[in-house]
Amino acid sequence: DGITEVVLLLHYQADMVLDLIERMKKDGRLENMRVRSITEPAPLGTGGAINHALRLFGISESFLVANADTWLDTGVHAMLDTIPGTIGVAEVPNTERYGSVLLEGEAIVTFQEKQHSSGPGWINAGLYHLSPEMFVDWPDGSSFSLEQEIFPVLAKKSSLFSKKLDTEFIDIGIPEDYLKFCEWVRLGEVNGL
Repeated sequence: DGITEVVLLLHYQADMVLDLIERMKKDGRLENMRVRSITEPAPLGTGGAINHALRLFGISESFLVANADTWLDTGVHAMLDTIPGTIGVAEVPNTERYGSVLLEGEAIVTFQEKQHSSGPGWINAGLYHLSPEMFVDWPDGSSFSLEQEIFPVLAKKSSLFSKKLDTEFIDIGIPEDYLKFCEWVRLGEVNGL
């Protein structure tokens, strides 16, 4: 039935996000959706923030993580049928801005950093299916990167997989692309980013 519960991991301008969530609740856009949030007093990194949420809310089942600065259209739905340890990947014409993901079949072999990546290829789309077991070795409150400290270890163990997303992808964390995205939404253009 799709997503029914969301946990927002916030730090920078958290009040603005929380105000938006309250407005969305009041006008019915979050009907049948449970939304909880954590505002970090100091940034914990992508891994540390997730680890803190797992412990604070007692999350024991697998879960999806989505970067807030990425638009993936139907990507979340595609990830619902994956197994924990899966990263959504998107094909782009030039990986230089993002770094690339090297695949063997569905397995993720390694990540190539931005400075060593160019040309067409697959990138980490910022959408993950994870499990609490991936975080057991990290103490609550520790700051660490999911992408730099958890994923490479899983890839070396052949425990990290890809889900090729056949969907629109845009990095709305870059002002130029965010404005392009806003124009795309305003015009109602579902395709053609």
